[in-house]
Amino acid sequence: MTGDHDPGPDSGAGGGRRFRVAMLGAKGVPARVGGVEKIVDDLGARLVSRGHQVTVYCRREYTGALPEKTHRGMRLVWTPAIPGKYTSTLSHAVTSLFDALFRGYDILHIHSLGTAPIVPMAWLAGKRILFHIHGQEWKGGKWGPRSRAYFKACEPVALDFAHDVIVNTEASRDYYRAAYGKATTYIPNAVDVPAVRDTGILSELGLLPRGYLLFVGRLVPEKGCHHLVAAHRQLGLDIPVIVIGEPAHSERYASSLRETAGPHFRFLGTVLGDRLTELYARSLMVVNPTERDAVSLVLLEAMAQGACVVASDIPEMMEGVGGCGYHFRERDAGDLARVLHELLSDPDRIERVRGPARERVRRQYAWDPVTDQFEDLYRKVAGR
Repeated sequence: MTGDHDPGPDSGAGGGRRFRVAMLGAKGVPARVGGVEKIVDDLGARLVSRGHQVTVYCRREYTGALPEKTHRGMRLVWTPAIPGKYTSTLSHAVTSLFDALFRGYDILHIHSLGTAPIVPMAWLAGKRILFHIHGQEWKGGKWGPRSRAYFKACEPVALDFAHDVIVNTEASRDYYRAAYGKATTYIPNAVDVPAVRDTGILSELGLLPRGYLLFVGRLVPEKGCHHLVAAHRQLGLDIPVIVIGEPAHSERYASSLRETAGPHFRFLGTVLGDRLTELYARSLMVVNPTERDAVSLVLLEAMAQGACVVASDIPEMMEGVGGCGYHFRERDAGDLARVLHELLSDPDRIERVRGPARERVRRQYAWDPVTDQFEDLYRKVAGR
C-alpha cells in the first residue's frame, strides 16, 4: 500500500467544519471511463475546493503508474486487488478499507453495490459510513445469475449497516422504501456544461453538423447498441452512426456489433473532453437504448449540449429526460425504428427539444447544488 496521508485538522477557513473524506469502491481517478469514477473525480475536486480533505483509493490496473500522488487536490492511495471481472472490485475495496481504518477519516464514502460486504467491517470499527448506490447490477446486463444474486444480497447489508445510503434516482429511492421499508437519500448525478469548441473532429470524420446519430456507452449488452444497429438496418438508413465506447469484459459482443453494424457505423473507441462535447452538440440525435442504467452521465452530458435524445423507456431514463426528449419501448428495436422514422420525418420535433433539454440539466443536475447536498449529508452523518 502506498500514499502516506496525514488527514489534518477538522476545520478550515470560513468557519464551517471541514471533513476528512475517503472515497472507496471506485476504480480511481483521474477518471478515464466509467460513470462512478467520473462522479468521484468531479465531486472530490469540488469538495477540495470547499476546504475538505479528500482521499481516493485507486487501482493500478485503472490509473496506471501516475507520477503524482495527488489529482485536482485529492490525495491518491493505491491498494492491491485480485485481477478479474468477479474479484477486482471487492478485493480492492477490502484492501482499501484495511488501509483507511488507520487514517483517521471522518467519513468513509463507499461506492458501488458490490462493495457492500465491507460496510459491516467498517461499522464494527466505529467508522461513519455513507454508502453510494450508483446502479442496481442485479437487474441484469453483463452479469450472470449468481452474480445478480450476489448484488441483490448486497442491498440489505448496505441498508442495515451504513449510516446513510445515497441513491441517484427517485426511482431507486422509491424501490428501497417499498422493498425494504428503508429510507435512502436521493442526490442526483451532476455534470458540467462545457462550452463547445471546434476541435476538428467532424472534419476528420467527414461529418456534417446535424448529419449523424451518436451512441456513447460501454460496448456491453445492457447498453443496447445492438438495438440501434437493428433499427438502423430495419429503416435502411444511410445516416452515419458514431459509436463511442469500449468493451468491458465483453469483447465477443463488441466484435459481433462491428460485424453486423454495416458500413454506416463508425466505432471510435474512447473519445473524451472537448471532442466528445462537440460530437454531442453537433449531432442530429443521441440514441441511448440502455436496458439498465441510472440517470446516466451520458444522458445528462448530451442534454446539457442541447442534443435531441432518444432513450429507452426504463424508469431512470424517463426520469432523466423529463419530457425533454423522446422514448421507445426498452429492448424493442422495432419501436426504436418507429420513433427514429417519425423524428426524421418531422425535423421540427428534433429541434424543439434542444433548448428545454439544455435548461433541464442546468436546473436539475448542476454541480453546485449537488455538492451542497453532499456536504449537508456529511454533516448529518458526522453529527450522529
